[in-house]
Amino acid sequence: MVYKMPNVKVIPAMDHSSWFNILAKFDRYDPCNDPHYHQAYAISNDKAPGEAMLWCFFDGDAVFAYPFIKRQIDPEIVIKAGLTGQYFDLQSVYGYAGPLTTRTDQLFLNAVWAAFDEWVISCGVITDFCRFSPNLENTTLAHRDMITYFNRQCAITYFDRLDTDLFTALNTKTRNMIRKAWSQNFTIKS
Repeated sequence: MVYKMPNVKVIPAMDHSSWFNILAKFDRYDPCNDPHYHQAYAISNDKAPGEAMLWCFFDGDAVFAYPFIKRQIDPEIVIKAGLTGQYFDLQSVYGYAGPLTTRTDQLFLNAVWAAFDEWVISCGVITDFCRFSPNLENTTLAHRDMITYFNRQCAITYFDRLDTDLFTALNTKTRNMIRKAWSQNFTIKS
């Protein structure tokens, strides 16, 4: 099912073709933005399976895309809180996803988040937990009401260099950890 509002389209992860068509609009994206990964993550929680979706906002050629898992909040928790009806939370996949955009000016982002606010209210969404990508540095795209926290240092490796250049570009601790893995005959299989 594809949800629609003016300028907004929500694509389910099972619609790989539409999802990848949106990702193709960006210069780069994190592998965690892949719809297959989102589908797997959505069903990995036996107690609370969710629906993987890509929320998109369009303004002319500009595109903003926000992938997440939408899960229903346990009805018992809702009742204990004195509420009635269905409520949902949003969560990014484990790893680093977060929003993507082709345009970063504040006027555009204000329109994006206003449309997002309207959509979440209409869907009964009351919480959103986003893991931003250190590779994409997309914390600057966070909703104005979202509080972001630094979690940990990350090492990012680009595989467009020769092996020796890549290894020497790593920090000393990382090189030592790799040497230790090599000494223990660690192998990576694809």
